[in-house]
Amino acid sequence: MNAADRSGKEALTSTRAKEKVAGYWLNRGLSPNPIEPKDSDIVIYYIHGGGYTIVHPADNPVGLLYYAEALASKDTTCSIFFSGLFLAPGSCLPTQITEAIAAYQYLVEQERIAHSKVVVMGESAGGHLALSFLTALQVPTHRPDLVNAPPKTQYAILLSPWIDLLNSHPSVAAMRKRDFLSKTSLERSSSYLLKDTNAEQKHVITNFGKRDNTRGSWKHILPDRIWITAGGDEMFLEDIKEFASEDGKDGAEVCFEVTRGKAHPWQTGEAYGHRKRLLSTPISAHPHGIMGGYTAVASNLVNFLKKD
Repeated sequence: MNAADRSGKEALTSTRAKEKVAGYWLNRGLSPNPIEPKDSDIVIYYIHGGGYTIVHPADNPVGLLYYAEALASKDTTCSIFFSGLFLAPGSCLPTQITEAIAAYQYLVEQERIAHSKVVVMGESAGGHLALSFLTALQVPTHRPDLVNAPPKTQYAILLSPWIDLLNSHPSVAAMRKRDFLSKTSLERSSSYLLKDTNAEQKHVITNFGKRDNTRGSWKHILPDRIWITAGGDEMFLEDIKEFASEDGKDGAEVCFEVTRGKAHPWQTGEAYGHRKRLLSTPISAHPHGIMGGYTAVASNLVNFLKKD
């Protein structure tokens, strides 16, 4: 998909990743002629949400396209790779972690994108998989089929990440009255997802908010720059706070932001509500007053880039 096609008709006919890697290039620059991803200033490796059970590559192309436009308005070109995954209950962890690593290998080895240009961006369950993927890159026992892992990404953005797959925090019961998430549905997804996961790996990836010596230091695992966001009214809030706190204790450089009155995951929900306005706006006229969440994410990423 490119910016010259705001109708979205080309969204599902974009270049698909090859060599057993499921994924789509949703954006390759903002010109009618797509650029080579390696020539972009940054490449967004987007890992979708959906509880590991539901998703489609056309679920949020408009919001991601606007994200690319917001970056372009700050003189930053980007390409966006949407990672497709086998879903539960047909596939359980660590299958998705293996796929996430394979997709990253595709980016850095086949597309020859410098790892320093890659931004892993995970939303909700995609945030959990992003952390699982980053952990596996640094912990050999969690990637038995890969002897030499590629370097970790330079940046990470986690939007309302699903930190605890068991949703065990006491606040969940109270917060679900403010959020649209269903604890019952999440528990069902978790049971599907973890049904065949071995005990050792389950111990490491089930709750990233709890310290685990097997996993090691978050400073070692996480990228040099990581930005985490949460809504003030979402069920995952306290879990995300605990994770951000553990990161800081390990010396990781983390930017954590909570937006009052917002549920899970508010940036995507906001983008969905504004999509018609964006699609009706000529490409030459950048619309104002829409998708403030994605605009803020783009601004924070540009600030990260300026530090390097």
